Amino acid sequence: MRTVFRHSTLGRSKRTRGVLCASLITASMLFAGVSGFAQAPPRGPDDPLDDLGSDISLLTHYRDEGVRVLGFVHAQNTAFADSSRPNATFGDRPDEAGGLTPLGKQAVAELNRLGVIVDVSQLTPPGVRQVLQITQAPVIASHSGVRGRVNAPRNVSNEEMRAIAKQGGVVHIVAFPAYLRSWADTGPAFEQAVLAPFNLRAGDDARAKIDAAAYVKFQQAYRDYGTSQTRNASLMDWIDTVDYAVRLIGIDHVGLSSDFNHGGGVIGYASVGDGPNVTRELLKRGYSEADIDRLFRRRREYDRRSSKEV
Repeated sequence: MRTVFRHSTLGRSKRTRGVLCASLITASMLFAGVSGFAQAPPRGPDDPLDDLGSDISLLTHYRDEGVRVLGFVHAQNTAFADSSRPNATFGDRPDEAGGLTPLGKQAVAELNRLGVIVDVSQLTPPGVRQVLQITQAPVIASHSGVRGRVNAPRNVSNEEMRAIAKQGGVVHIVAFPAYLRSWADTGPAFEQAVLAPFNLRAGDDARAKIDAAAYVKFQQAYRDYGTSQTRNASLMDWIDTVDYAVRLIGIDHVGLSSDFNHGGGVIGYASVGDGPNVTRELLKRGYSEADIDRLFRRRREYDRRSSKEV
């Protein structure tokens, strides 16, 4: 099957800056759990590729092009919602919209109408609650950690997980080290490899603290660290989190994801080629073949359900 990725940031004016996350789910992507950055096609020579703005009608175009999952935020606030990781560089304030904006609330209903899954990963807790209040279809968290194990803003709480499951949704546990182990465990190595060479500390706004040339090097250091084999979490850490989620909300509401395109991967599962290691570890822990099939196939199964008219 054909797999399509398109990556772009959206327009960066006060309420249109940010990233709109979307993905085309195909059989070849079930295990990797990939989420790309989709953006609107150009409508003329002066129409920039990176400017979605607040044109909600473009959601129909995305659906027609194959998008079946869409999330409103990445690591900054957008015209649709607050991010769990607001970016001060773009003037973000924590919880400035109180969750979803009016446009975001409208978009939830429109995505339901179009048969596109709403992805709540990266949203703030108020944003997740508001999506669940509005939606007429189950939702997913496509690549999230568990706050009950690691208290990171990006992770979903037990309450959020139960609410997603209650409405028939699925939480996909991400194999991303920073969300599987605490900062006390992972932070020192990251600080030494990525921050210290630029005299930065955790929480610093790198763009504001260093010049443009240094910032390019900083970005490369960040990417190199994220893709290196010297990782701060293991396959066992990841599956421990999967176990936690299964015990909390049941295997029918748990899936797997990786975030490989953004630094995901752990020791023992550093690429899709390490998939057999995941199967072996799940079997070792007593998961049946049917259970493992559920975890792996969840996205295709959910895609079929969500494509029905609501």
